[in-house]
Amino acid sequence: MKKGLLILSTIFIFFITKSQTKTILVDYNVVSGSGKNMTGVNTGPNSVVAGTTKNCLNQIGNRIIRTHDYHGPCDYWSYTNFFNYFTQTFNYAFQSHLPSGYNWTMTDAQIDEIVNSGFEPYFRVGISFPGGGVSPASPMPKDVDGVNFHTFAGIAKRTAMHYTGGWDSGYNYQIPYWEIWNEPNNQASWTVDSAMAYYRMYKQCADSLKSFNPQLKVGGPAAAKNSFYNGGIHFTINPKYVTDFLSYCQTNTAPLDFYSFHMYDRPNPYNLRILTDTLSNYLNQYGFSNTELIVSETNINTPGYDNTAKGCSYLASELISVANTRLSKLIWYRGVDLNPLCYSDSGTNSHLTLNGYAYQFFNALNDTTPVYIQSPGSEFNATNVNDSLNNLMILSGKNSAGTIVKVLVSNHESIYNNLQLSLQNLPWSNTDNISIRTESVTSAGYQTSTSSQAGNSTMTLNLSNVADASVYLITFRKNVPNAMEQLISSDKHDVYPNPADQKVYLRTGDKHFTLTLINVYGQILFVQKDNPEMDISHVPDGVYALMILNENGTVEKHKIVVSK
Repeated sequence: MKKGLLILSTIFIFFITKSQTKTILVDYNVVSGSGKNMTGVNTGPNSVVAGTTKNCLNQIGNRIIRTHDYHGPCDYWSYTNFFNYFTQTFNYAFQSHLPSGYNWTMTDAQIDEIVNSGFEPYFRVGISFPGGGVSPASPMPKDVDGVNFHTFAGIAKRTAMHYTGGWDSGYNYQIPYWEIWNEPNNQASWTVDSAMAYYRMYKQCADSLKSFNPQLKVGGPAAAKNSFYNGGIHFTINPKYVTDFLSYCQTNTAPLDFYSFHMYDRPNPYNLRILTDTLSNYLNQYGFSNTELIVSETNINTPGYDNTAKGCSYLASELISVANTRLSKLIWYRGVDLNPLCYSDSGTNSHLTLNGYAYQFFNALNDTTPVYIQSPGSEFNATNVNDSLNNLMILSGKNSAGTIVKVLVSNHESIYNNLQLSLQNLPWSNTDNISIRTESVTSAGYQTSTSSQAGNSTMTLNLSNVADASVYLITFRKNVPNAMEQLISSDKHDVYPNPADQKVYLRTGDKHFTLTLINVYGQILFVQKDNPEMDISHVPDGVYALMILNENGTVEKHKIVVSK
């Protein structure tokens, strides 16, 4: 009898598990936050792959390239003669202020490639992870006194001067983020004399960088995952590179514009949100309430996540979990290998992996519909970092013109096989024509479908046969007359050439418009009216936003690259 009950119970549980429907309510009227450009990768478009991934990285909306693990370019030993990587010896006659001690050739080429491809460099000051049979990668770069790091701090300053201030025949690129070293708590990275030695190095480098330009954002420690996890189902915070580091910075007034950390191999994609909230509390506790949080490396290097729907749903759930938090940057490691987002471009054609669609979907929502609106109902495990058995994440947004709503759903693993979207309080009537585009990544790959229906203040869409490891981006778009097309697209106006060196031109049929050029700090550089030719000959190399205010009051945004 007990056996029979067990069989019936198993059948009942299976039925409940696989046949439930979840209704997702999206309230157009309730604003819950705002989108941000936060995605990046480690190493750039021409790095560890044959050819380039420039087109793919642009297609998926990638913004940032962290200059780590090039194993040569962007490593301090490759562009100075202070440290000989191959003999593991220091040249204490080196003087950081003299141009004769630098050879920028390899690093210049890599930074040029990043900027000219339309990305923003995030400069890691230090050295790549051990490679080529040399371990540790470097002793601590101390001065001859064995205590201080003034020489290395001088290198950090001159590096920033070269790339953002034109020093030593350099550049005037916009590179806001400067990260001091990589994983000081990883024994493979260097021989760690003490955590206190890293604190001293951090402060001396941060002070040196700020003495050149106080607007640079300086941070660290790019703490390895063992600062936060030592086994089991919970985080175990190692104080050396968390609370002790923050206490040192507070006590010694060391500038800390961002705290960076790494997270790997936790099966629960909500893990990043847990860690973000935990670190945010510590930052507040030590007086760093305005300090950004950046995960400068993250990945799940586990079988089953490479170019799969499961890899896509993991990353999509991770992104959604931190979209409306203090975390300002999520930088995947690496982007072009190790669960890559992109394979090599084929000519001008992109070749993104299924994992890459997580970036593309997330960035499409943030770029087009950056006003987050309430869509409760996400389900997750907030206590066990290894449990991925319950994860369904939802993010919704609208544009300011009232013509587009996007809903991003990542069903990493849940009990539902049917999802019903219910959009409420929409500003649309039954005289409006609404197109609905559904993009998905499932075990069948990437698919897309379109339909249309009359508008209403309430609209529904059913997603049936929803499997685990699936991601959906649904776009509801009010079709408007051609004269209003600029409300929903930046395609009306062409901005060319891009990249540009002396001038950029606007191709438009409008007689009246306003052009505004904005740098990466959000500063307005200049404004001009009714002139489609913009002189940028005096503008430093870098990435800029060109805002176009049209004659009917709508606004477009174009990313342009200035490269001379």
